[in-house]
Amino acid sequence: MKKEEILNNINEGLMEFRDVPISYYDDCDVILLCVKRYGIYVLDYIKKDIFNNKGFVIRLIDSVKGDINKYISNDFRDDKDVMIHLVRVRGLNLEIASERLQDDYDVVLEAVKSNWEALRYASSDLCNNKDIAKCYIVSNNYSNLKYIGKELKNDKKFILPFIMENGKLLKDVSLDLKKDKDVVYEAVLNDVGSLRYADKVIRNDRPFMIELVKISDKVLKYISDDLKRDEVFMVRATNAYQVSLF
Repeated sequence: MKKEEILNNINEGLMEFRDVPISYYDDCDVILLCVKRYGIYVLDYIKKDIFNNKGFVIRLIDSVKGDINKYISNDFRDDKDVMIHLVRVRGLNLEIASERLQDDYDVVLEAVKSNWEALRYASSDLCNNKDIAKCYIVSNNYSNLKYIGKELKNDKKFILPFIMENGKLLKDVSLDLKKDKDVVYEAVLNDVGSLRYADKVIRNDRPFMIELVKISDKVLKYISDDLKRDEVFMVRATNAYQVSLF
């Protein structure tokens, strides 16, 4: 039976995989069509040498839905071309990339674009890369800074614009920035509730808390317990809020 006839029969559902001649078990076109038609279980029965064919592996990645990681050899896990295709399909596939490629800017960026959580598998150096970190933050809709590197979590200039988009990001910044009045002010200006993530020293700073009360009296919910018990402060804070209304 000719290849063209086999492909037509498979495509039309007239030939099951078990009916494909064994001589075609290493034919890329036949195998890919069978996988597309009948599922990835087909890969368990084909000739294993085909998984050493880079062109086949890339076509397989691009055309098949489902987890095919177990079919990716160790050699290809260190192949940039293959891994770029693999992380584009599913960002978390960065987990199986070689250590070298987990430290490759292009591979990691593609993975993060596909799924921001993929950054958890990137090297520490790339977790501190500003371009990749920015992609991570934008991709997760400014919801967290969980996987970006410690250096960036302590970089005021880098962090501030994102805090202005979502004050709750204050939760994930460094301890030093949780004590930084500029950062805390912008966080509270965006979301009053973010004050809960500020350092206790800040929440116990009388003059600064008076300034924040001018933004919203809801700030008083998050000040330190010491200030809540300070009657003189509470009167001053209430007056400051009332004055800010005019």
